[in-house]
Amino acid sequence: MASTHTPPPPQPSAAATGVRDPGLAAPTAGHGELLIPARRWPLVLNRAAGVLLVLACAAAAVTVTLSWPGPVDAAWTLLIACCVAALICVMGMPWRYLVAPMPPVRLTTDGIDTGSAVVPWAELIGVETVWAAGTGRLVSLRRRDGRTVPLWSLTGPLWPDPHFHANLSRLVRVAGSRNASIRVWRRNLALLTTAAVAVLLLPAATSRAYQHGLVGPWSPAAPTHTAACALLADGPAHTFWPGELTVRSGSFDDHRSYCTWETMPARAAETPLDRMTLSATVHGWQALHSPVAVAAHAHIVHIGTMVAAQPLLGMPTDDAVIATGRMSVLVAARRANVTITAEVACIASAGCPLYAQHIAGQVAYWALLGIPT
Repeated sequence: MASTHTPPPPQPSAAATGVRDPGLAAPTAGHGELLIPARRWPLVLNRAAGVLLVLACAAAAVTVTLSWPGPVDAAWTLLIACCVAALICVMGMPWRYLVAPMPPVRLTTDGIDTGSAVVPWAELIGVETVWAAGTGRLVSLRRRDGRTVPLWSLTGPLWPDPHFHANLSRLVRVAGSRNASIRVWRRNLALLTTAAVAVLLLPAATSRAYQHGLVGPWSPAAPTHTAACALLADGPAHTFWPGELTVRSGSFDDHRSYCTWETMPARAAETPLDRMTLSATVHGWQALHSPVAVAAHAHIVHIGTMVAAQPLLGMPTDDAVIATGRMSVLVAARRANVTITAEVACIASAGCPLYAQHIAGQVAYWALLGIPT
């Protein structure tokens, strides 16, 4: 009896079903197979994340190494950091593959056609993947003569991407079948270096900004055109001195307004005081630094010249110190972008320091309250 076995129906081809390896494009007639070029939007996102990371590291480095003592000037720091980050990104990150057409990679019987050259299988010794914060994962071919050929169309982001893994797996599999000595490298030194710099600098910069404060153009400040002498004249500070204040000197330039008042006490008044000097400086923009940062820097430098300066409590600002000598008392304080100094000198040391401290503190207190911010 004849067999009635029916042969299985023929299976549809990949071309008929439209299903193919996700790492391959449709075969081309007699010229091998194309690896699907990378999608651009993950590369753009990866580049944006890399640029932000470089900018953050540059800002942290400027904060730690170049900032003035005292509060961190955000405007100046960001300006310098943007210049440094732009230089690093332009010189250290390739940009062509983000905007220019990327030639597809073709796997042929002769070798790997990169679009601009063909790397024969016999000349290929390895497939290399370089990890970088801004570029992502760049696939390169390593030749026997030591040269590397980048495959820009196979670039992938740092995060897991099935499209990139399909392309890379197909390339490695085909290359291994053609040349058994093929090696696969993964270089991530650039990524590890960037991560190490970020781990070292970002916490240090954050801690410094937290401890000393952050100032910028948004910080409350007296108008830079404010005349320092008028600031002292309009305030009630002179009412705490047994005598009339007279202007000794005053100046106004592009960066600051400065005024010093000096007085001698009324001799009819029974007081051990000899002389009082009251100075005010309204600071403006200087060398791209904001007015508050300039005032804070000048105040810190002045404190460094004082002997045995101690914090002065009860003032309308936390940035006030007092230095008491044998024959004089000096108070230095800052509020916003205005610095105030009040010095009281004594005729004799007996009983003078305590009284001089009271007078200097009151004068500085009311001078600070008169600052318009």
